[in-house]
Amino acid sequence: MNELSELLEVVAHGVTAILATWLGLLVLTRARRSAGAPAFSFLCFLLVTWCVAIIVQRISTDPSVIPPINLLEDAAAFLLPPATTHIAISVAFEGRRSALANSLLAAGYTLGALAIVQAALDPAHPIGFAEPYFAPLGIPGPVVAWSFAAARLTVWFAGIAYLGAGLQQAGADRARRRQLTFAIATVALGIVGGMLRILPEDVGGPRWIGVSLVALAMVIATYSVVAQHFFLAPDVAGR
Repeated sequence: MNELSELLEVVAHGVTAILATWLGLLVLTRARRSAGAPAFSFLCFLLVTWCVAIIVQRISTDPSVIPPINLLEDAAAFLLPPATTHIAISVAFEGRRSALANSLLAAGYTLGALAIVQAALDPAHPIGFAEPYFAPLGIPGPVVAWSFAAARLTVWFAGIAYLGAGLQQAGADRARRRQLTFAIATVALGIVGGMLRILPEDVGGPRWIGVSLVALAMVIATYSVVAQHFFLAPDVAGR
């Protein structure tokens, strides 16, 4: 990674962290009883943790801080797909979850938790596309990495599907349809950015591109919360 790409990545992470901090606190303190508000604040917390951990690794000159900070980055990154789908399901059906949705979330969070355990117990062999990689039971590391990426993408896509179903059920409610449309755009952009960040650079491109799309998704999320009154009542959003 050259200096310009690294700088652009740090800037994109900084923008994402600032917006996620503000939005997470705003929704948590002003709309905690709204459907999906706690899940949204948790998602924002994960984004802040992920971004700050990467920024620290990029600018730190102390090698001793890298391993624990890298574990924080991994933990947040592994939980972001189920957390994203969690908020999508919550807002699509205003807090009412089916048994299928609960099973999907349980599977997503379990997958993330198992990946965190692997990263904590064997940090020298991360789930990745390049050596040294995690290769359990003789399974090639790249196969594990691609399978893990596909599983995370599946969890993310489930969130889009639930939002789409919620949009269909919105009927003629224009305000609700507009909110869900912005939610779909936000999640879709975040998924593209997240996947570009997950994939190897020869496939996903420079890291800053994916992170910039995540930052743009946060800009749309900010507009959705403040202007489209997602979670917040109009008078609260105005203040």
